[in-house]
Amino acid sequence: ANVTYVSSSGCFVTVLKDITEGWSYKSPCTTVSGAARSSAEWITERPAIGGSLTTLANFGKAYYGLDYTSVSNTNVVVINGVTYTIGASPNYVAITMVNNKGATLATPSSLSTDGTSFYVSYA
Repeated sequence: ANVTYVSSSGCFVTVLKDITEGWSYKSPCTTVSGAARSSAEWITERPAIGGSLTTLANFGKAYYGLDYTSVSNTNVVVINGVTYTIGASPNYVAITMVNNKGATLATPSSLSTDGTSFYVSYA
């Protein structure tokens, strides 16, 4: 996924691409009230529907960054005009997904040696 801020319109465009399945999606340009544009996230998530968390699908591994996907510009973030790799970005934090009982659901790997890529494993 790639999220781009379009300064001329004051909105964000998101592009999702699945190189395994061969599809892509580009969102409409969407404004976000109060967006500080001071951080970035690479996310594997478990959404809620109707106020209840869904069951996390067994996704195996989800890969992020050029080293694993060969898709350029998936491993950098621009914060206040400065471009960083994932590992060099300020306040980099890897988060393990757990359920309400503390059991691990998904775990991020360490960053690749160049600090640009990682994967998340289903537990």
